[in-house]
Amino acid sequence: MTRDHFVVHGFHQNKDVDLSKSKRQYSDQIRYLNKRVFVKVLKNGETCDRTWLVYSESLGKVFCGPCLLFNHGNNNLLASTGYDDWKNANVRLNQHENSNIHKQSILIMNDRRHISCRVDKQIESQINEEINYWRNILHRLVVITQSLSSRGLSFRGHDQNIGSIHNGNFLMVVEVLAKFDPFMSQHIAKYGNKGSGSTSYLSSTIYEELIQLMANKVTSKIIDEIKKNKYFSIVLDSTPDFSHSDQLSIILRYVHQGVPVEHFLTFISGCSHKSQQLCEVACNTLKKFNIPIEDCRGQSYDNASNMSGQYTGLQARIREINPLAVYVPCAAHSLNLVGVHAVECCPEATNFFCNLQHLYTFFSASTHRWDILMTHFSSKSKTLKRINTTRWSSRDDACLSYNESWNEIINALSEIEKENSETPETRSEAAGLRHNFEYLETNFMAILWGFLLNRLNAVSKKLQSIEIDVVIVLELYDSLIELIRSQRNEFDNYEEKALIRSTIKQYKTRNELLKRRQAYNSFCEPFFFLTRLFELNPCEIKHKSNNLWKIYPNDIDREDLQTELLHLKDHLLIKFGPKTQIFVCTPATNCSAERSFSCLKRIKNYQRSTMSQQRLNALATLCIENKITTEMDYEDIIKAFAEQKSRRKIIL
Repeated sequence: MTRDHFVVHGFHQNKDVDLSKSKRQYSDQIRYLNKRVFVKVLKNGETCDRTWLVYSESLGKVFCGPCLLFNHGNNNLLASTGYDDWKNANVRLNQHENSNIHKQSILIMNDRRHISCRVDKQIESQINEEINYWRNILHRLVVITQSLSSRGLSFRGHDQNIGSIHNGNFLMVVEVLAKFDPFMSQHIAKYGNKGSGSTSYLSSTIYEELIQLMANKVTSKIIDEIKKNKYFSIVLDSTPDFSHSDQLSIILRYVHQGVPVEHFLTFISGCSHKSQQLCEVACNTLKKFNIPIEDCRGQSYDNASNMSGQYTGLQARIREINPLAVYVPCAAHSLNLVGVHAVECCPEATNFFCNLQHLYTFFSASTHRWDILMTHFSSKSKTLKRINTTRWSSRDDACLSYNESWNEIINALSEIEKENSETPETRSEAAGLRHNFEYLETNFMAILWGFLLNRLNAVSKKLQSIEIDVVIVLELYDSLIELIRSQRNEFDNYEEKALIRSTIKQYKTRNELLKRRQAYNSFCEPFFFLTRLFELNPCEIKHKSNNLWKIYPNDIDREDLQTELLHLKDHLLIKFGPKTQIFVCTPATNCSAERSFSCLKRIKNYQRSTMSQQRLNALATLCIENKITTEMDYEDIIKAFAEQKSRRKIIL
């Protein structure tokens, strides 16, 4: 069987391993095995691979694979103890290639490869049929596993019986496939529900192995891309899962093929919220995946003190390890805080949003009251929306529905207030709400905040894009600042609209966008000149490029940078090298970490609250990185599955 394996699959030459053990001392110098001996150069200059030549890493010698298999024991070193005379390697290998022993070994190997020339051809044919059978089964199971995991769907049910209504999504898809696939139908009829001890590849053990194999391949691809592109940034955020265990999400951002990308790395369970422990977890995780923290050029978290603290926060502790890992606070979170603080500093705004939530609660708490509200709404009316305390986009939706349906809401409250069948408490509450929403302050706030939240929400959605960088953040913040400043002269217009609904006056406002903008300007300033080279003279370009070099002396060559920028000043092209790569790979938000929490809630829910951390990470990787998952080669997974451990059925 060993000979047959090499006959069918060929030899692993080991030419890419460490060749240090091939050291050979000569009188005049030391020589090592050169990889060029694995290629033969013909007289006409063409090259031909020596696929028969195999290097032994443990012995530091080369062997002839076919001769070692079929002519072992002769006096030829290549077929016995190995050859290591590197000084005369090419001459000796050429002689061996033309020897009768080598040619005879090649012929025996070729004859053995053809089943028709072998005495065991019938057995071999049966083995190949069995291999193809189980590979076809695995091909279908890999596709099913890939489809379910990429969508975050569950696999198991209450049992694992074919035909049971409670056997879970995996077996359900297998059964659906069997209705249209005669091959799978025959397999189920032959191997289904045979219990333990019988191989069918339909058990949970098999798809759990496939899940882990696929997740490892996705993670390996991400890590390989990071190492290839060198520079990266780290994004962290945490949230409690359904089992009340804190899950820390680690996201890495880097530039791949000229485009910034962000990929999920892993969830870490039970991590402390203290900055020291968070720093240790981040560093240990990067070390675990063999990602050097020295290549980290940015970090982005929310504005919590344990993350953003200037002296003892996580960002400060990572900068102690790598001073070039610049911290950029999450722009979307900062914008959210602007809205929070703007409301908190204005009692009328606080009261307005409280009343708006109270209004939703009043109607949604009773199906009867909600039906009354719906009778006043037209088919195109927007229904009342609940206010989410953390997502400010929900406030935009709530304000929009209120402003568009103000008359209908007031009429519904008036009807409930006059309805004798309602309890006195309900009628009194309806009257109180109606009075609150007829005040000038409330309606002024509704119209003003309806406009502001609409723009804040639009900017917030743009900030959540992966392609966004700090320059775009500054532009969006500047546009908001100018918009809000311009609205200070529109007071009469807002008041005029509010007076249509009410009669009392009282106002107050405040803004802190300038303060939040400064955090992004300090990072962006050294890079900003790259976006306006055409406006600068040569002296200014040299001065600003020198300032950038002082920040990253180990990443950028000062003279090359100045020469390149001066040369490119007259062209519409900037080479995408380390200076721009460092800037683009720096995250402006940590929204990718927030998005991973949505996947976490789908995967670890009340039905799957006890899954292991390893399985959670595997399923999360396949779901979050669904694009990589769906593009995965099935054959690679089947090969890895077959090689992972000894199988009852032959697959390779």
